[in-house]
Amino acid sequence: MAHTTHIAPLDLTPTGHLPAIVAAVARQHPEQQPAACTVWPGLCTERGDHTEHSNHDLLSHKTDWPVSVGFVGLDDGTPLIYVDSGVSADCNPDEVDAVAAQLRAAATALERMRDQAVRIQAERG
Repeated sequence: MAHTTHIAPLDLTPTGHLPAIVAAVARQHPEQQPAACTVWPGLCTERGDHTEHSNHDLLSHKTDWPVSVGFVGLDDGTPLIYVDSGVSADCNPDEVDAVAAQLRAAATALERMRDQAVRIQAERG
């Protein structure tokens, strides 16, 4: 005897409610995330409505660099790009090349943040 599977037709009647699985996926979809910062685009990592602007994603414990670098938009509209050398960069001669490469990466990040801040300020007039 053959077995047949019956799948009921999909009910497309709008109810105003989403099934839980659809709602969960909608919450995770990137288009549903709060908008990126429009005041300091590319510098500030805050999303949605916010008044404090910052980017602390390049802290040493996140990057393994011997320094932390980051951005803070001050209340007066001035960009502050910082370097914090709270982590020791002492190394033996065998480690110098690796630490130097990490410092170069941090310096490149600083220069990129500077360029973005200067561009944004110029666009504002």
